[in-house]
Amino acid sequence: MASVMLKVRLTQQGFERLQAELEELKARRAKLRAEVGAAREQGDLRENAGYHAAREALGWIDARIKLMEDRLTEVEIVEPDAVPKQVAIGVTVTLMNLDDGTEDHYTLVDGAEIGTRENPISINSPLGRALLGKTVGDTVEVQAPRGLMRWEIIELRME
Repeated sequence: MASVMLKVRLTQQGFERLQAELEELKARRAKLRAEVGAAREQGDLRENAGYHAAREALGWIDARIKLMEDRLTEVEIVEPDAVPKQVAIGVTVTLMNLDDGTEDHYTLVDGAEIGTRENPISINSPLGRALLGKTVGDTVEVQAPRGLMRWEIIELRME
């Protein structure tokens, strides 16, 4: 059964960050390949810890590069509104917790963009799914392990 590649929806900023990470990984891969080659020249590889550590790191980097290249070929750049009217990818939402009155700020992102922004929340998470398409003044409810959580959307903005 062939796997189906799903579009990865990213903001331009997230796309550029992922491209930069990919270039950094490729540079690290080149250095590790040189280390593996140098360690191989030292002779008996069964007891060469440097060789085995470099090979393990190289395997991880190769897998990460492959994953990122696959994701970046399936990217759909999301062009957010300058003044967002509803919650969408790339929009920072300010929420007021209706139980304790505290405020939280989150930026909605595709799962591939997690780690590239401050306070990201995946559109695939329960809260992210509940927020999508909502507007200022709407209330969202999410069942969490500690019970029902309720928020009011009090601001939408682009950062």
